[in-house]
Amino acid sequence: MNVQLHKVDRMVAIEHAIVEAGECINAGAYCAALAKLRRVLDLWSARYRDEHGMTFGGKKRDSLYWRLKKIAEENKLYGATIHALMHELRLDANVTLHDEPICQPAEPKNYDAIALEGLRRPYREFIAKVVDLVSATTPGWTPMSTEGTKRYPIGGTPK
Repeated sequence: MNVQLHKVDRMVAIEHAIVEAGECINAGAYCAALAKLRRVLDLWSARYRDEHGMTFGGKKRDSLYWRLKKIAEENKLYGATIHALMHELRLDANVTLHDEPICQPAEPKNYDAIALEGLRRPYREFIAKVVDLVSATTPGWTPMSTEGTKRYPIGGTPK
């Protein structure tokens, strides 16, 4: 089997990762959802860095944490949202994308629908924050699907 890979625009990769995060939440794979959303923020912040000519020096290196921190400092409009996302992902200056994630274990199989939705709601709200940040800072961009997945809307509840 030969897997065909090719480079795509960062926004395409962001869209795919957002949808995949929604699918992970639907499946109760919360660690995977957080990893996808962390990747979305990494791709978005790298794009923002390139478009705004951001540079790093001294103790600050070009990593997810420092890019988000610098974007938040330079753009007060999005600062509170970025800091909230960093806090929820527990990002600090020593964290890299390859560190072990901190997340909730898989959901028990004996929960009823209301309990499961209660577990999933914070993750869907997190996706909504990420989508709002990307949308607000990328003129003309909207997620490839307002539904996110055919089963559940991005950040929404089951229909």
